[in-house]
Amino acid sequence: MKNATIKDVAALAGVSISAVSYILNDSNAKKYSKETIKKVKDAAKKLSYRPNAIAKGMRTGRSFSLGIANCWDMDNRVFAHILKGVVACASKLGFSVTICPNIDTFSYISYYENRRIDGVLLIAPALSEKAFDENVHINKLIDANVPFSVINGISEFENVSYFNFNYASTTFVATDYLIKRNHSKIAYISPKISSDKSELAQRCLGYEQRMNESGFKTSVIDSNDLTPDLLKNYTAVVANKSDTAKLVLDMAVSSGISVPDDLSVIAANTEYYSKYLSVPLTTVQFPFEALGESAAKHTINCIQNSAEPIIKTFNGEIIEASSVSNCK
Repeated sequence: MKNATIKDVAALAGVSISAVSYILNDSNAKKYSKETIKKVKDAAKKLSYRPNAIAKGMRTGRSFSLGIANCWDMDNRVFAHILKGVVACASKLGFSVTICPNIDTFSYISYYENRRIDGVLLIAPALSEKAFDENVHINKLIDANVPFSVINGISEFENVSYFNFNYASTTFVATDYLIKRNHSKIAYISPKISSDKSELAQRCLGYEQRMNESGFKTSVIDSNDLTPDLLKNYTAVVANKSDTAKLVLDMAVSSGISVPDDLSVIAANTEYYSKYLSVPLTTVQFPFEALGESAAKHTINCIQNSAEPIIKTFNGEIIEASSVSNCK
């Protein structure tokens, strides 16, 4: 059985071919009555009609594909969740997603100029990665007039849309979670915080801010200096990430410190293994898929309607497990 054509839809609905084209592409469809629009859409559904994407692209000058310029490893969990959100949103809006290779050679520019993509989502790496020059990439996109948005950016260009992670929020909500369970002797444990690792610095600030709000003494410990005797001075620990929390758990177990009875532990990020540790770990996680969906929706809106630039920041959210209890 051959695929239905736009001519078949027009014949079944009793309207012109141009009317079908306008209505199914939502282009100038408002000039038709609700009854006519319903006839066309019902006919298309009955015939299982699918518009020809190539013909549509030739007519509109678009590829209906959103380009991904990604700086994370392809198998990175964060990237995978962001991409899932991007793909889900793009699909709903009639777009495909194209991964642009070799970001260092600015391949996304040639993809755009050759009409293989209509816009770009630039996914910047973790803030501690200094080899990536975000400003150079943004200037390239601006100079080429590419509609784009930046995910996880650290630059501050005017008229550029950003969808960023609030790293300080992860430790803020983690510390708040402990304080609400009557903990006040809370240590923050992290690799050495230096000026060239801004993500580490932001996470530390979130912990310090929440402790200061409650009038509690802060205690920031380099993970390399951690000892069982140090742990015994606290009722709870906020770890910058799950790998640091695993170090704390392992040290506690080997030293006879019970988690969570003697020591509550929470990590300011979530890894695939977090819930499989010796004590299932309470963690904080960003809504990666929601961020991906939001960034994709806005970028496609920029492509179609020249939307105004926005800055949207996403906070961390608690994922409860077994490593935290109320302070006795």
